[in-house]
Amino acid sequence: MKKIIICLILLSFIGLFSSQTKIDSLENVLENPKLTNRSEILNSLAAEILNSNPKRSLDLTEEALQLSPQNSSEKPRALTYMALSYKEMNEYDKAAEVFDEALQAAEKIDYK
Repeated sequence: MKKIIICLILLSFIGLFSSQTKIDSLENVLENPKLTNRSEILNSLAAEILNSNPKRSLDLTEEALQLSPQNSSEKPRALTYMALSYKEMNEYDKAAEVFDEALQAAEKIDYK
């Protein structure tokens, strides 16, 4: 039983380390001034930190939304992560409103 508990603890640390490594990698990519897919990277980073830092995730999705071309898949993706950020901050009415915007944006471009 003791070995199982130790293994579970070690596995949880590995998962935390892996997630932080991905976050660090995405943040490093954002520092590249020649980055052409900034909105995509911002959305990916927002997704990674959504549960641990929903306010920062919201900030990232707002920037991604501004940078997303009008008819790209990044717009509904940014709106979805924005809604999830609001949900994590217990702002359920705002989350529902933004989820509706995400759905409309996805339908507009026939996003599947």
